[in-house]
Amino acid sequence: MNYTVRSAVPGDTTAVDRICFLTLDNNDERFREIAGLHWAIPYLRYELEHCFVAVNQDDEPVGYILSSPDANNFRKQFRRRMKKEIVRAFQKKRKDFSFYLYLREYFESTRYLDTLPRCLEKEYPAHLHINILPGFQGQGLGVMLMDTLKKHLIEIGCPGVHLGVGRENTGAIRFYEKTGFKLLKKRPIGVLFYSFKLIKSK
Repeated sequence: MNYTVRSAVPGDTTAVDRICFLTLDNNDERFREIAGLHWAIPYLRYELEHCFVAVNQDDEPVGYILSSPDANNFRKQFRRRMKKEIVRAFQKKRKDFSFYLYLREYFESTRYLDTLPRCLEKEYPAHLHINILPGFQGQGLGVMLMDTLKKHLIEIGCPGVHLGVGRENTGAIRFYEKTGFKLLKKRPIGVLFYSFKLIKSK
């Protein structure tokens, strides 16, 4: 089957939301709605021109790459834009969480923590998330999506891009290193920040 990459459109929201949940580490049903509200939907709403999807012959998304060229501003706006919906989603699942886990997940999900430390954002201001449905991985779609985003960010003059990944996610780390990303910073909580220089400094 042939796959192509195209710009995301609002009509892709349901498919992207589904992909976001199905690519979680454990597919925990408690996070079916919360995951998309945190990791995917805000990009489609507020950064649509910087988002791309990989689609099959029927134009159905099987993977995506979502980005903001200004992660600092995205982080600042996230809580104001998304908190109410995320809180409602958590309230629906309150009985399914222990008190401690509820507080921890609530705190993490209503804030955007997965961005580069501010002191490094000038050189790598863009941020991305990439996910591909398990049955479609290993077919080159990740490289296609990454190349498409890199080209787009270069065209708009963005100097660099970064992402966060859990140190236990060895498959993703291999992919990022294969596509040219370099380890930039480690966080004590187990998050590794990788970066890619898009435009060389003069």
